[in-house]
Amino acid sequence: MNDKLLSKINTHYIILQSLYWMGYATVWASRSVVLLYKGCTNAQAGAISAASLLSAAFVFQPAMSSLADRNPRFSSRRFSMALCVAASCASLVMWSDACPLPLFAVLYILIGVCLVGLAPFLNSMSMALVLDGIPVDYGLGRGVGSGFYAVGALAMGFLLEGFRATVIFPLFSAIFFLLCFASFLFRYGSDAGGTRLPEPNPAAERQDKALGNLALLRRYPAFTCLIAGYALMFSSHGVTCTYMIHITERAGGGKSAMGIALAIGALVEVPAMMLFNRLREKTSLKFIFGLTVFGFFIRNLLFLLAPSMTVVYITVFLQFLECGISIPATVYYVAQNIDKANQVKGQSLLHLTSNGIGSAMGTLIAGRLLDAAGVHEMLIFTICCSVAGGLIVIAATRKDT
Repeated sequence: MNDKLLSKINTHYIILQSLYWMGYATVWASRSVVLLYKGCTNAQAGAISAASLLSAAFVFQPAMSSLADRNPRFSSRRFSMALCVAASCASLVMWSDACPLPLFAVLYILIGVCLVGLAPFLNSMSMALVLDGIPVDYGLGRGVGSGFYAVGALAMGFLLEGFRATVIFPLFSAIFFLLCFASFLFRYGSDAGGTRLPEPNPAAERQDKALGNLALLRRYPAFTCLIAGYALMFSSHGVTCTYMIHITERAGGGKSAMGIALAIGALVEVPAMMLFNRLREKTSLKFIFGLTVFGFFIRNLLFLLAPSMTVVYITVFLQFLECGISIPATVYYVAQNIDKANQVKGQSLLHLTSNGIGSAMGTLIAGRLLDAAGVHEMLIFTICCSVAGGLIVIAATRKDT
């Protein structure tokens, strides 16, 4: 393939991931602070988060991924554009002080559905090209995306410290309108309206049958176990990110400290994702998944023990092992182990059960624990989730190479 064209595709994909994750940090990482500002309790904030994540996992995303796998007119790119527009419009309505709390909550749920639903489509846009023999560097794009998440989180923390919480909404809307435009222009490979590139992968020509969710899970039992394990592990990650404000306040920090902690965690993911391809060449997926299990457990344990913000800042460096290498590992696991006809569905199921169902149930339970008992008990809960999920992931990937 022409190096100049490949460089163009990689740069374009970096832009997609960067805009998505900067927008994600701006509006979703701050949701606990914003909802508390609007008068919600921790339990209510957790319920709103759970409602959006569960709606995406059980209703919205399964339907969209099935359409994308079965009908080429409903491409990942087109779904991405539609979700960007919906989230941007909802955000503009929420910016108004006249927006009542019930409508505000419903629109936050809609934004959550769009955010959770969008990530698998962005992953599929990359993996579809890889399966066609176009070596898009997913790790590079996703790594730079984490860097822009850090930028968004850092800016969000200082904005929330100095302005009304609703200041994040016009910023988010502008970012996602740009993401919609960038998605519109992402026309490569066999995507609708795109330019078909050379060097197709012969294996990609295999005609597999698109399956329903349950049939797919029955066909791939190890994948089903991996999903269950990641749901538990990411429930702990979702809790600590959603309620990071309480972790930083317990350690003597505030909103700006929360933004700094989230930014550090995202920044350390950048080198991890950029180096993933080299790591994959030198070791097995089994070993990589083992590293991620260790990272999840130690991160949660150190949050529980952290006596100061210094320790909190050190702890978030463990996202190098946690999200940093586990996210590309799961994406490549699906590309390697799930047939082409079910790639979108496979990416969606793994993402939605971890960032969707797992995070939803975790934040729902943690919100109640916070109101009833406190931060200490919440962090005990995250440790238990990371241990149980980690054991399942190790069992699921014990045969991977």
